[in-house]
Amino acid sequence: MIEFIVITCFASLRSIVVVDLLGLEKLTNAFGLLLLFQGVAAIIGAPLAAAFMNATGSYNASFYLSGSMLLASAIMCYPLNWINKWEKRRNGQSNKAVPV
Repeated sequence: MIEFIVITCFASLRSIVVVDLLGLEKLTNAFGLLLLFQGVAAIIGAPLAAAFMNATGSYNASFYLSGSMLLASAIMCYPLNWINKWEKRRNGQSNKAVPV
């Protein structure tokens, strides 16, 4: 039951986060690229996990790899809000400096 709730929250918040970071005008392109990378990860993930299982003889390495990849993606996503605010400030300042 809890897995269904988490998946539903992720699916419903994905569009909101993309609009917040990139704007409504770029939603379709950003959402398409997001789904592309999720699909590539899903295609590559299972054979990679099987290769780790065959190499080590245990599923532990596959789960550790999966967990470390999730942790790495969370660490990369952490500064996105700060970078987004910085870019909006920079673009706002550059737009004001251009004479009309």
